[in-house]
Amino acid sequence: MKKMLVFLSLMLCFVNVLRADEKKEKDYRIEKKDEGRDTIQNVRKGSLVFFSPDGKVIKKISLDYSVERLEFKEVKISDNGKYALYCEVLPKNELKMHTEDKYIMWTGEGLSGWAPYRITFFNNKGKVLWRKTYEVKFAEYAYDVDEVISGNGERVVLYYSEGVGYMKVKGHLIVLDTLGKEIVRIDTEDPLGCIGISNDGKIVGAKTSKNINGVYIRHLFFLDVETGRTKVVKAEGEGEGEKWKGGFGFYNNGQIRLYWIPIGEKYDKIPGGGEKMKVISFDELPEDLSSLFEKGGEK
Repeated sequence: MKKMLVFLSLMLCFVNVLRADEKKEKDYRIEKKDEGRDTIQNVRKGSLVFFSPDGKVIKKISLDYSVERLEFKEVKISDNGKYALYCEVLPKNELKMHTEDKYIMWTGEGLSGWAPYRITFFNNKGKVLWRKTYEVKFAEYAYDVDEVISGNGERVVLYYSEGVGYMKVKGHLIVLDTLGKEIVRIDTEDPLGCIGISNDGKIVGAKTSKNINGVYIRHLFFLDVETGRTKVVKAEGEGEGEKWKGGFGFYNNGQIRLYWIPIGEKYDKIPGGGEKMKVISFDELPEDLSSLFEKGGEK
């Protein structure tokens, strides 16, 4: 009996230690601080800050834009606060500065070309878990990249293209885990935008457009991360004399929330604008969104 009591006592102590460690882990914080703009130099100022459980700053990374070099920075933090994604696009070209109406402006020749797209993944203690560098096409001040981190922080989605515009542009969609391992990589021919990922990191969604008979039509792109399968859904059209467009979001357990939105002045007066919504799985995705929502096709 004594041995059993001792065993139970040790188990309780072990559980309490685990709970204390878990609570302490949650108390580490990541914050993105936006400090506005320097009105003289016309550049954004800010920082990415990592805090210990007692509120002390562990690490601080400047997000200030340089006045000596054109560069772009972005930060994404997972919903659970465990991870942060720090992204930089760093054109290689030399820039010259001049003053215009008391503001410092960037000018330079040959701003088009390839630029490093550098990604750094941190945990909430400020430790670098991995770092990757890709090459993105840069045209003047324009480039096309996007990055998303799942709510649980376990999946990172990166997208970068080899050109800028709405016409056919080769792009690369990559999903990585917390160790920086590529789970899946997809090459695309049409630009992707408004990229999102389900909270559990199982489904990636994006808006895109496809050229149909010389007209660019809105479509929705989806990727099943675990299998690598993709589906494209037509999300724009006209039915029964009315135009409509579609959108997407995510629900629990990797399910997809699809929206059907009618377009017209009469819908502006209706609460919710006549919008309809359905929650379905990846396998249930149709080729055309209207087959789910229009009369005769509702399910």
